[in-house]
Amino acid sequence: MDAAVREDPRQVDCWAHLGSDALDRAEQDTSALSEALGFYQTAVAVAELSLPPSFTGVLAWSELDNRPFHRALHGLGLTWWQLGETAHATAVFGNSLWTNPDDNQGIRYLIGQVKAGARWRQRVRD
Repeated sequence: MDAAVREDPRQVDCWAHLGSDALDRAEQDTSALSEALGFYQTAVAVAELSLPPSFTGVLAWSELDNRPFHRALHGLGLTWWQLGETAHATAVFGNSLWTNPDDNQGIRYLIGQVKAGARWRQRVRD
């Protein structure tokens, strides 16, 4: 585990970056998907714990402190999709669009593909 997370486990962005690293490794080693899922779920849980109890508002992308949460939601949705759990991916992407209606990450394109039943495709590398 990353030293920054050991020092302060409330670092949402550290958890999200650990998830991103694991998701990248999953292209070669599918066992890393469960690791990515755990990191992203932790990031989202930590972020949600920092919100007021009945929060249902918007977390603007323009506020830099909100971006780790949005990155974590994005990664969690991608991980669920790659695992073939489209209902979970749709729910996470829907949450992402609710909290960031300006959709600075292009979630609307991803959720459309997931809802249409598109399968996850690995990135094509040069």
